[in-house]
Amino acid sequence: MKYAIGYLRVSTPDQKKYGNSLSTQKNNIEDFCFKNNITLLKIFTEDFSGADFDRPEFLKLLNYLKQNKGEIDLLLIDRQDRFSRNTEHALTMTRKLKKVGVEVNFVSEWIENVNSQEGKLISNIRYTLAELERDKIKKICSMGSRTALKEGRYTKTPPRGFKRSKNQFNKTIIEPNEVANLVKELFVDYAFNIYSQKELLSKYRKKGMSLSKSSLSRMLTNILYAGFIDLKKHDIEPYNLIKGEHKAIISLELYQKVQRVKDNRNTKLKNTKIENENFPLSGFLKCPCCGENLTGSNSNNGNKKKIKKYYFYYECKSKKGCKIRYTANDVHDLLDKELSKLRPNKYIQKLFIDLLIEEYENFNYERLTILKQIDSRILKINELRFSLTEKFVANLIEEDYFKEINRKYVVNKSRLEREKNELGTYQKDLDKLLTFGLNMICNFNLLFKNSTNQLKKRLLGSILEDGLIFSNNNFRTVNYNRAVSLISKLDKGYKQFENKKGDNYKIVSQSVLKVGIEPTHPKVLDFESSSKWFNMYLFVLFFKQLPLF
Repeated sequence: MKYAIGYLRVSTPDQKKYGNSLSTQKNNIEDFCFKNNITLLKIFTEDFSGADFDRPEFLKLLNYLKQNKGEIDLLLIDRQDRFSRNTEHALTMTRKLKKVGVEVNFVSEWIENVNSQEGKLISNIRYTLAELERDKIKKICSMGSRTALKEGRYTKTPPRGFKRSKNQFNKTIIEPNEVANLVKELFVDYAFNIYSQKELLSKYRKKGMSLSKSSLSRMLTNILYAGFIDLKKHDIEPYNLIKGEHKAIISLELYQKVQRVKDNRNTKLKNTKIENENFPLSGFLKCPCCGENLTGSNSNNGNKKKIKKYYFYYECKSKKGCKIRYTANDVHDLLDKELSKLRPNKYIQKLFIDLLIEEYENFNYERLTILKQIDSRILKINELRFSLTEKFVANLIEEDYFKEINRKYVVNKSRLEREKNELGTYQKDLDKLLTFGLNMICNFNLLFKNSTNQLKKRLLGSILEDGLIFSNNNFRTVNYNRAVSLISKLDKGYKQFENKKGDNYKIVSQSVLKVGIEPTHPKVLDFESSSKWFNMYLFVLFFKQLPLF
């Protein structure tokens, strides 16, 4: 009597769950064994592609053969295409099994004396036909995918923020998933153009979105998020944009704004100039005569002096002959006095503390959730590495394959551990946070004075509605954003926020948050205003980025 094991395979989990193929394969193998007096010891069931043998159940099958070496005579499969649809891989695996005394044969396509020249010829022909069928299926799927794209249905792997779904005609489409709001927030942050790429990646990694520079770039240029499909990207005529059937995550206006910001950033990278630390107001200081930007310049006391001194100025170099020139130090000193006025009243200070506490609590809840997710992923990687090592020790996989997969696991685990360390050591002391935050908004002039040139420009861009005009040894009325005017007692409207006895600061906070505070950018940004922009900006941009903390 011969002993055998069976192997059943379908290509997808859906086929396994809803189809009849597996039961048919099983019945065929069991009937064959009964009629031919063969003892069927075990059956392995697979729902995986037949392109190669890196399949979970087949690896278990190989391990079973290893453990029961010499006790099994046959590996029975219903048809050859259930074994493999790759001729080269199939023949290699057949030879490998033959070395351990196991014959591979097919109950619905039985080959007498499978190891003879005639048997090998028949096997090769059938494997080749199975491979041709696979290529044909792939081509048909590709044609179906292209047709769907032309109809506005995206059927390929959903990008981040989408999941597969069905339309009213039960055809595959995509729809926003639970990450969609986070994706939208990322687009809005990028459109404001206040975060560097590194800061943006760090912010969203802490929120659980694993992004690289290249994946971020692909996301930002993917018009699928705006509800459109780019046929040119998929090499489909007539190579134009069509409205997708899926629901958009962002507006077309936001997508277009992001593209403009991205193009400007790329241009700046190509034409990067070293900024002069002596002129932080370049780009903000305007000529009182013609309105053009004042340019930084310098002079010295001559080459014949033993100790050379330099003098720095802001001057108008337009062709209108304004002849405006101011000493840089004088302008900076007067700006320091102007910024020192930005001290909020005691009610706004209390409100700011409440907002920081609320944001801190939200951050810690989010941080703990992400830490649990990271721990779970690290545990999964450890399990996969252990399983991989077991297979290698049992000679079920080749050494090169083991090293390659193990290296990927190690890299992923190291990345997750770095992310965990960043989250685990960040912002442990709330008192320190509150002290720093309050000092920051009460001493904005000192914050500005001690910042780098780049940060000074970002700070000014965040509080000014337009540029600064200096004349007669003073600044003309500074046009601050309305939110800054309110919190700094520079607008009569601030009185509405002075709490009376018994007032709730949470209610007051909503009034301030509705005003918002945005960087100085074109009005096109109004399309995605956020009520939480003010406290998020102060907390994230100032606290998290400053070297003063």
